[in-house]
Amino acid sequence: MRTRSAEILSLGARASRLHLLAVTLLIAQLLLSIQPSSAEKKWVFIPGHRQAVLMDTDQMPAAAPRQTPQPTARTYATTTATQPTARRATDYKDSVLCGGMKRDFTVHVPPSYDRSRPTPVVLVFHGQGVSVNTMIAATGYNGVSNSNGFIVVYCQGVKGQWEYGMGRLDRGIDDVAYVNAVLTRLSQTLNVDSQRVYASGLSNGGYFVQILALSMPEKIAAACVVGSTAMTGGLSRGGSSKPTPIVFFLGTEDPMINFSDGRAKSLGKFGAKLGIDAIGPEAYALTKYGGWMDVPDTINFWTTYNGCGGSARMQNMPDVDPHDGMRVTRESYGSGWNEVVLYKIEGGTHSWPGTPNFPGVEAKSCQDIDASQISWQFFKSHPR
Repeated sequence: MRTRSAEILSLGARASRLHLLAVTLLIAQLLLSIQPSSAEKKWVFIPGHRQAVLMDTDQMPAAAPRQTPQPTARTYATTTATQPTARRATDYKDSVLCGGMKRDFTVHVPPSYDRSRPTPVVLVFHGQGVSVNTMIAATGYNGVSNSNGFIVVYCQGVKGQWEYGMGRLDRGIDDVAYVNAVLTRLSQTLNVDSQRVYASGLSNGGYFVQILALSMPEKIAAACVVGSTAMTGGLSRGGSSKPTPIVFFLGTEDPMINFSDGRAKSLGKFGAKLGIDAIGPEAYALTKYGGWMDVPDTINFWTTYNGCGGSARMQNMPDVDPHDGMRVTRESYGSGWNEVVLYKIEGGTHSWPGTPNFPGVEAKSCQDIDASQISWQFFKSHPR
């Protein structure tokens, strides 16, 4: 009897530890970001690639690229009959009042913007604690915008966080209402194509993008998710059955992504802070009971919701950079209005694919694909 009781107590203690680990994992998910592991010192602009990256001054190259001059907010060069002048990109900040709170957002308008023509919009949602400036630099959406003629809107979460499916840390904050207010404001200041409004999010922002797509199917034409699966509570928000095309970019070595592959994954610097080296299969399995969905369940939800189930069409993407240690497989379901696509990055970490790898950044990014370029091509082929 004593032996049996001891076994029960041991199992109970083990379950308690696993529960604590599962809670810690969820907390780590909210804390994880793509910001450099060392102090942020200076913006370094890379001509012809990303707008900027953050680097420590002691790790900068001897001859850092010259910073690109920033356009004046809300100004456009004009064209006259006698002396034509090229238009240029415009960046400005604006705000809306939502729930009695002033909330900001940042807008990038491409040089090709024409007030007489409706223009597509890509809404961008940052990760937990990641600044808008960091998202501008990491995603490179401004450069893609300039080449393809769409407006980019970088939205700002309250205290650096978005709704993710388990309730907000700050009660009474309605992020969906905020996005509605932003779109209303944009329509008052710019000529927006309401049939081509898209949403793209990283990590915590990726959870929210899915909530947004389900909550506003009449406004969000397609969605892009980088570095996140979903919470069951978030996916229950939708009241419509209207399909939304969606594309995922997920790395197999991202500790915040559960592929249900039976492997433990290192938490890196975050593990050191939390006193945990890695997340094991048992902990991943336990978090599913708390509503944290793995990759197969998330993809299954969207293929079922969009009505495009069945076997995936597989495509091995070119190994553009053999030195990044990663390979990408494209898995696609359905087509057109109900398409679901997963870019599975073997060896991929918690980062935005295509972001340059620089000293001071612990999570290395896949260089074989560019999530911003690919997501725009996906968006472009899926108007509402």
